[in-house]
Amino acid sequence: MLFLKMKLAQIVMALLFSPAFLAINGCPKTMSQSQTVNLTEKDSGKTLTLSKDGEFTLTLRNNTDGGYRMDKEQYDTTILRLEKHIEIPPPANSGLGAPGQVTWQFVAIKNGATKLKITASRPWTKIGINTMFQNTVIVK
Repeated sequence: MLFLKMKLAQIVMALLFSPAFLAINGCPKTMSQSQTVNLTEKDSGKTLTLSKDGEFTLTLRNNTDGGYRMDKEQYDTTILRLEKHIEIPPPANSGLGAPGQVTWQFVAIKNGATKLKITASRPWTKIGINTMFQNTVIVK
């Protein structure tokens, strides 16, 4: 008899708590604000929408052959804040013309919209400015 009462108690507990457990664990997970969106040249021309305090990185090839250098990034500094700017040169044993890499990390600090534009040019001339990346960033 005691065995039946214990078994019945186990069944009742299972029935009461299983739906609650499934309801909690079955809920879709939300993305946290700490996740970073990673952009490349393939994302140029698109629109990125972030929430305030959202982060994104932009990584581009840095073709230093031909004398081109990345210019100062163009964006509204009241909407985005540049956290990091890292330039990695081509590997030491790479062939002529091998690209390096440039990465920018931005944080959305205020609601609004801004164009983000990255250009490369030769420092000694104003002709031959190449747009490497151009995007619209909307912060909601």
